[in-house]
Amino acid sequence: MSSVPSQHFLSLPRPDIVVGPPTGVPDTSTTAAHDFDIHGRTGFMPPDEPTQQLPIEYAVWECLLEEAIALPLQRGTKEDITDDEVVANERWRAQVREMPVLSHELLVGSEHLLRRGHHTLAFLLHFYVNSLPPTTPIAIPRSLALPMLRVSEDLQLPPVLTYSDNVLYNWRLTEEPAQETANAHARSRSDDYNPFGLVPADEDAFFLSAADDNPFGLVSSDPIEPGSPLPSSSSTSVPRLPTPSTVTSIHTFSGTHSEVVFYLASQRTELLGARALSLMQSTLDELFLSDALAFRRITRYLSLLSDVIADMSGAIQGVRDGCDPREFYEEIRPWFHGQQPGREWVWELSDEERETIEISKDLKGPSAGQSALIHALDVFLGLDNCAHRERKEGSADEKNDPGALLRDMQKYMPRHHRAFLRHLSASPRPLRDAVEARVETVRLAHDTSDEEKKDAEELLDAYNDAVSAVKAMRDAHIRIVATYIIGPAARARERAQAREEGRVEGAASRVDTTAQENGKLRGTGGTDLVRFLKGVRDQTARAVIAGEKR
Repeated sequence: MSSVPSQHFLSLPRPDIVVGPPTGVPDTSTTAAHDFDIHGRTGFMPPDEPTQQLPIEYAVWECLLEEAIALPLQRGTKEDITDDEVVANERWRAQVREMPVLSHELLVGSEHLLRRGHHTLAFLLHFYVNSLPPTTPIAIPRSLALPMLRVSEDLQLPPVLTYSDNVLYNWRLTEEPAQETANAHARSRSDDYNPFGLVPADEDAFFLSAADDNPFGLVSSDPIEPGSPLPSSSSTSVPRLPTPSTVTSIHTFSGTHSEVVFYLASQRTELLGARALSLMQSTLDELFLSDALAFRRITRYLSLLSDVIADMSGAIQGVRDGCDPREFYEEIRPWFHGQQPGREWVWELSDEERETIEISKDLKGPSAGQSALIHALDVFLGLDNCAHRERKEGSADEKNDPGALLRDMQKYMPRHHRAFLRHLSASPRPLRDAVEARVETVRLAHDTSDEEKKDAEELLDAYNDAVSAVKAMRDAHIRIVATYIIGPAARARERAQAREEGRVEGAASRVDTTAQENGKLRGTGGTDLVRFLKGVRDQTARAVIAGEKR
């Protein structure tokens, strides 16, 4: 392949070129497939099952996690918690305090083990913190604090439960019918498989297998010759990729089916999003050419992207099929809470350790806002830049700006995914600008043909349809939040008020107040939930390019 110009998207520097990888973590920046830890068929979800067991040296972590789930441990804010449950909670926490302080050195050098370490320790951390009585100061014992901080430091993640712990790296494959397995292999390996009917600019544009023509570093399985027999299902050379119908969770806090369904809705959304990432890549390839044929292809890709986003929206709403709203709000969601206002986490460390370990003061819990997939759609469509443009300098409170809050969520993402978003943001030819420029050029040209005018109108319509699809997805998310958080929160307030008035028996001190601050409903990510979601939704709606641009 001939060299590309210095300003081409493919010529941009690698994401870690300045800071490099953290100490002890292998440098994968020269391997295109690993630059952003994205797979062509599974997107931000790893193509292989996450590690489900740490080395034997860390058995105490695994055993304490299994014990917490098996008890099951109870929330400290549980309204009707019994004395026996309080004692069982404290007995388990005592075991955590008494366990040996283990070095994480055996995990260093393996991204898979570090991820499993963070997942395990984060679950232990949230079990420990959120099983405490609501008035008890939070002191995290050194046996848990030190390894959690060290592992988080190596992964460049905050020492708290994240979306990646709950969703991206918390799944295993389930059994599937033999025919479905064969079909999945055929789809993932066949050169002829093209679910979108795309006509890429070159043969590698869609299948994402050539590093030189692959700005995202996506990879797909090696192709097989059409008509060749499929390898047997037992063949180790044919990895079984996760699909929306073949994944389930490894761990839950509550042991409920509702929690499995809650994670599954996000996991299915992520897997469907792999198609969106493929379409983004094909679009960026065409933007490099930016001729009439390229823009016709972009129109087609954007139309397909709208369909994919609609599928993602459907997956999000799939949480209704099996996740009970009351169960979610009362038995699942409280385990996600990170550091809450007025209840600072105290990490028990030696003086020397405090000097060498930087501890974030902002430790939000997991949130859908930490999904790199949703951010990628915003960046690709230019929705994040629209938010900057509409905010006048110094006129908006950065703390309450939905765009700023979304950007803050990125520090909770795996570092490779953050790098991808930076790389995508650095594209020298942003899609939104290109669409506006193309439509305006055709409008102002004196010798424009009817066909060119029609193409420009269809391009603008396709872009606006994609923006509208994102807006519709956010509308669906707001409806889910209304069902699973806003409604149950209102009923919880009514019960608390009834207790205070003596109309209902029970201890009002057990009511969970961590979800609210100054009367405002807080998300597990720490945001003013209603204001944040509506703000992001409204910004998206305003990103539609007005018809006058034609």
